[in-house]
Amino acid sequence: MTNNIVTKWQNTAAIIDLNSPLRQIFESKQIGEIKHGGYYIVNQANIWLFEEEFIDTPSHNLQQIFDKLHIKNYNNIKCFDYETRKFNSDSKYDAEDYLKIISLNIISGVEYEKLKISLELLSGGKYSSKSDRVRHLINIYVLLLLANRTRRQQNRLEFTFEGDLDSFVFETEFGKGNFTDGLLEIYEWIVNEQEYSEAYKVKLQIIRRLIIKRKKLDELDLIKNQAESIFNRIVSGKTDHYFELQNNLKDDFIKISTMTSESNSSLNTKLFGWLTAFSLIIFDFIKESDGQNLFGRIVCSTSEKTNVLLLLLIMALLIIMIMFNLDIRNIRKQYQCLRDLYVNQMFISKEDFNKFIKKPLYRNMYNLLLLSLLIILVIRLLIPMKYCCF
Repeated sequence: MTNNIVTKWQNTAAIIDLNSPLRQIFESKQIGEIKHGGYYIVNQANIWLFEEEFIDTPSHNLQQIFDKLHIKNYNNIKCFDYETRKFNSDSKYDAEDYLKIISLNIISGVEYEKLKISLELLSGGKYSSKSDRVRHLINIYVLLLLANRTRRQQNRLEFTFEGDLDSFVFETEFGKGNFTDGLLEIYEWIVNEQEYSEAYKVKLQIIRRLIIKRKKLDELDLIKNQAESIFNRIVSGKTDHYFELQNNLKDDFIKISTMTSESNSSLNTKLFGWLTAFSLIIFDFIKESDGQNLFGRIVCSTSEKTNVLLLLLIMALLIIMIMFNLDIRNIRKQYQCLRDLYVNQMFISKEDFNKFIKKPLYRNMYNLLLLSLLIILVIRLLIPMKYCCF
C-alpha cells in the first residue's frame, strides 16, 4: 500500500507533495509535472501507479474506477515497486481473455470496453493484504465474468446466475463489503489454466451450475474443488465422447437435410396438384366455349361458377403457402434445439456444429412464386367483376 503519498486527487490525476522523496524518481522518468503548488501525475496507459490508493479513496465510485483502469495497456505496462522504488516492465495478457469472456454475458449499466482489467495485476502481491475496497473490487470483476447477467446502478450490482430450470441472484454494493474470499482462485482456474481453446466455457458452465445449486456464495474453495473434479472427468472422456458426438451430429445433419428435402418435395407435389386443378378449370372453359374469343372468356368471365373456382384456387394456394412456411419454421426450431443441445449442454464448439449442420433457410424463390400466383388470382377475381362486364 502507499499510505499518505497522494495528498489529493483531481479527477484521475494524483497530486503528491513537492517535498516527497518519490518526486525525483518520477521526474527522472518524465512522469508528472509541477503546477498549483503540487506534483501532478496524470493517469497514463502504460503506467501502473497509485491505482490502489485511487480505489481506496471513499469518494471514488465504481464508474470512476472503471474509467481509470480500462485505459491501461496491460500488454506493455510499467509497474512501480514501492520497496525498490523502481519501475518494472510487465505484460499481463489476462485482460484480453477477460474481455473476451465477459462479452458473452449480458451486462447493463456499464459498457463492456470500460471493464477492461488485468486481475493478475490488480491482485498482484498477497491478496489477503489488500484493503477491503480493493478485494471487493476484485470480486466484483470476477462476478461480472461468472454471472450470466449483471445489472448495475451506481455502486449497486445485481448478478444473476441462470440455469435451465433455476437461477440465483446475488446483490452487492461496492464499499459495503458483503463479499467472500475464493472468487479470485476460481477466476485464475477458469482464465489462466486453459487446457484447450474452449475450456473456459465448460468451466464457466460447471461453476454456474454449482453456485445455482448452492443458492449462495460461500465455501468457494469447495465449489472450486468440485468444479475441478467434474471438469477432469469431462476431459478424461473428452476424446471418445467428441467422436461420438461427431457421429451423432452427422445423423442429425441427415435428419435435418431429409426434413428440408421432404418439405421442398411436398411443396412441389402440392404445386403440381394445384396446377393440375387449374389446368382442368381452363380445359373446362375450352370445352364449353364455341371457340370464339376464348382468351377473353377465360380472363373476363364473371360467372358465379368462375368466381367460386377462383376462390377455391386462392384458398388452396394460400394453404399451400402457409403449410410450406410452417414446415420450414418447425425445421428451424428443431435446428435451434439441436444447436442449444450440442453447444450449450454438450460443449461442442459453434464452429464444429456449423461445420456439420447449416441453418435451414426460407426459400424466398418459392415464396415469391406463390405470392405472385396469389396476387394474379386475386386481381383476376376482382378486376373482371368491375370492368370486363362493360
